[in-house]
Amino acid sequence: MPAQPGTGRYEAFVATFIGVLALGVSAYTAYVQRQQVRAQVWPILQYSTSNEPALRLSLANKGVGPALIRDVVVSVDGQPLPLWRDVLRRLLGPAPHHYSQSTVSNIVLAAGEGRDILEPRDAQGGGLRPGSPGSEGDLFDRARGRVAVEICYCSTLGDCWTLRAGGSQPDSTVETRRCPSPSERTFRE
Repeated sequence: MPAQPGTGRYEAFVATFIGVLALGVSAYTAYVQRQQVRAQVWPILQYSTSNEPALRLSLANKGVGPALIRDVVVSVDGQPLPLWRDVLRRLLGPAPHHYSQSTVSNIVLAAGEGRDILEPRDAQGGGLRPGSPGSEGDLFDRARGRVAVEICYCSTLGDCWTLRAGGSQPDSTVETRRCPSPSERTFRE
């Protein structure tokens, strides 16, 4: 039986339509899989300050994937400072200060990991506690809210975010294309 005129075009159109539809389904499936993988490695950094059991500044990864910390800015009253000793001098005055610290710049913070990044200490090495008016513990307790951090971090897939926390502004985390290169504002510890 001879083919009807236009039948070949109709079959070609249907085949092309099915091919485009299959391509679209494939692309959508790849997109959904990427989003699932992205969710499986999503780090979420959280900055906090506490006075229990002693005064301290802390950083924790509340996400499900590691946080690759690329750039850190620590400031007091909006002024970036490069070292913890500079932060303590700004908060407590020029006297020598005792403290323990954990590095925050260029580290990997595993999912569920937290660390105290600054713990002011007394001369005997004990943790400072809020105390009598005018004591170093009392001064740090009242001044710790002046410390702010800006931390740019990435997931293992290269998605990046910037956490801004502490100080007088509300905490926020925003997605960013990439972390900035080190500058004079970059925290060095």
